[in-house]
Amino acid sequence: MRALVALQSLSLRQVNEAMSERITRQAMKALRAGRKADAVVLLEQAAADDPVAANQLGAMFEHGEHVAQDDARARELYRHAADKGFALAQFNLGFLLHMGRGGDADRERARHWYGKAADQGEPTALLNLGILLARGEGGPRDVAAGYALWERAAQAGEPMAAFNLGMVHAGGHDVPVDFVKALAWFRRAYTMGHPQAVAECAKVRGVMTAEEIAAADALASHDKAQREALS
Repeated sequence: MRALVALQSLSLRQVNEAMSERITRQAMKALRAGRKADAVVLLEQAAADDPVAANQLGAMFEHGEHVAQDDARARELYRHAADKGFALAQFNLGFLLHMGRGGDADRERARHWYGKAADQGEPTALLNLGILLARGEGGPRDVAAGYALWERAAQAGEPMAAFNLGMVHAGGHDVPVDFVKALAWFRRAYTMGHPQAVAECAKVRGVMTAEEIAAADALASHDKAQREALS
C-alpha cells in the first residue's frame, strides 16, 4: 500500500523521467557490452526525458559513433539536454555554436551556453568562455574576466587553461610580463599533462634569474598546498 501511494504521488513527468533514466542505464550497459545498435535504440527512447541520454546520443551523432555523423542532429539533442540544465550538454552545444558546426556559427549564443555550463563549474566551458571574452568574440571584450575564468578552469583541472595563463604572463598579453607566474602556470600545465608545457618551462627558465626561479618554486609549492587542502 505504501508503494502504491508513493507511486500515485508522483507526477507523470517524474514517472517518465524515472523510466527514461532506467532505459539510459540499459543503453550504457549495452554500449559497454558492444551491443551498439541496441544502445542507439534505447538512447532514442530515453532522450526525450533524460538529458544524459540526449547528451550521449548527441555526442554519438557529433562524432559519428555507431550512427551516421550529423552535427545538426547533435545540436538538437544537445539543446534538448541543455534546456534541462545538463552542464556537459550546455558546453557541447556552446562548442558547436562556437565552431559553426551543424549550422551557422553564433558566438553570442556560444557565450550564453558556455556561461550556463561554467556556472556549474564545467572546466572546459570556463576555458572556452574565457577565450571568447579575452578575444571579444560574441560580445564585449573583457580580458580580465577571461583570464579569471582560465584561473578557475585551471583550478578545476583544465590543462589548457594553465598553459594559456603561462603564455599570457610570459608574453605580457594585456598584463605585465611576469616570468615567475609564467613558470608556475607552465609547471601546473605540465602536471596536468599538457604536451607543450615542458618546452615552455625550459624557455622561460632560460631567461630567469636564480631568484626568480626560486620564487616560482615557492609559488608552485604554495599553490599545491592550497589545492591539497581543498581536496
